[in-house]
Amino acid sequence: MTDKQVLFVFEYLRDFNGTQAAIRAGYEAKSAASQAWKLLRKQEIKEYRDRKVREIFESKGITPEFIQLSCFEIYCRCMNKEPVMAWDTDSHSWVPSGEWQFDAKGALKALDQMATVLGMKRPDGGEKKPGETVEQYLERTGGNEREF
Repeated sequence: MTDKQVLFVFEYLRDFNGTQAAIRAGYEAKSAASQAWKLLRKQEIKEYRDRKVREIFESKGITPEFIQLSCFEIYCRCMNKEPVMAWDTDSHSWVPSGEWQFDAKGALKALDQMATVLGMKRPDGGEKKPGETVEQYLERTGGNEREF
């Protein structure tokens, strides 16, 4: 990598704005957007950027373990049942209706994030593609076997 490319990565990590990073790194303003687009797709720049991001996160204590624990904490909070409140016209106040609710969408999102951090997701998402038959899907994904 050139010194200019290294500078581009450091500038990019300031605000994740490729065009502005290219300008600050010394690329011409007229072509900064296309330069940034090209630079961010180069394998060696991707790897360098990812390495620097990991270093920054680790210096702040943001490790895969921290993310796992945070996702688990969010999952637990989302799974806490809360009473559904209903307006009682006699007492003119909110009272429990007898029903309970929890944040299923948040819980599933937290589980999805934990699976990502733990490397438990298939690269293709394991979902059936549009127009794909069930037989094609099972053949492509290995049937019921999990590929973690």
